[in-house]
Amino acid sequence: MSLLNQNAPQEGRAKVLKIFWVVIRYVVPLAAIFYVVFSLARIPSDQLSFWRASLDWSFRAFFLIFLVLLLTFLNWLLEAMKWRRLARRFEQVSLKRAYAGVLYGISLGMVTPRRAGEFAGRVVVLRPENQVQGMVINTAGSFTQFLVTLLLGHVGVALAVLGKAASFEASREGQLLLFSGIALVLSALLVLYAKRILGWLGQKPWFPQRLKIVEVIMTLTHKEMASLFSLSILRYVIFITQFHLLLWLLGVQLRFYETFMVLSIIYLIMVGIPVSGLAEAGIRGSVALLVFTLYLGDKLEGMPAVDLTIVSATLLLWLFNLALPGLLGAGLSLGGKLKPVEKS
Repeated sequence: MSLLNQNAPQEGRAKVLKIFWVVIRYVVPLAAIFYVVFSLARIPSDQLSFWRASLDWSFRAFFLIFLVLLLTFLNWLLEAMKWRRLARRFEQVSLKRAYAGVLYGISLGMVTPRRAGEFAGRVVVLRPENQVQGMVINTAGSFTQFLVTLLLGHVGVALAVLGKAASFEASREGQLLLFSGIALVLSALLVLYAKRILGWLGQKPWFPQRLKIVEVIMTLTHKEMASLFSLSILRYVIFITQFHLLLWLLGVQLRFYETFMVLSIIYLIMVGIPVSGLAEAGIRGSVALLVFTLYLGDKLEGMPAVDLTIVSATLLLWLFNLALPGLLGAGLSLGGKLKPVEKS
């Protein structure tokens, strides 16, 4: 009887784990596919008509689309390299499997608040005993990407304010530029001295003790930090380049620094908006329209269907960078390519 009592909890845990993996491998990916299809079906008819009228499907158009797709592959390859570099502290993961985990994480992130499911998706490629560590260590990669977004976002704000100096009121312009300059300096200090600053904060009695992100950052070497920041910056440049190419595709000829300026501000604003993956595409389009109108309104004045053009470029960037990789990740799971690793 005692033996049966001991086996019952183990069998119960095994059943719960089995149900959990069924949900993770089949239910959530199907929900991600449904979400993408639902989002595409909700694209307004005037948006679709605008795409048909704007895209001439010439060699130039196909070449630009090919470049954007190529950059999408490279973007998530760099993220897979970041994830693999972090994970190898406790487990060796091939780049191919790390890439598959990143794609699967995107599909899970689509149906979770703030794309939190990306963490859970990536650790599928790890052994069960390493998955909790994997979720914790992955915060370091997100932290570096956040700092790069913060730093370059305030560079964009400074460029925008200086560019509008002639039309802004002197006092308001000066205040905004001062705020942006202070934020830029603080962001730069965080990037350059993140480990030292977090170590100093950790000694303060009012700072949350045993904060996981702090513990993770403090274990990284300077070489690892430099590598993570370099890959994060490269990913950021790829985002900017993709958006620049999509604007070209839709007939908007901007200088690269202008694209950087507006998109860096858009990403900076999006960081502060607590939005789930289900609403991100629509909100990003609204934010993009606001930023473009505020800082490049004069340059875009007179352009036909400018609102549709900006929203279209933002929506296409979401489609190439999140929807398409998310579908691939869901397909990998449904096709049995991401089976959980057996416990060693």
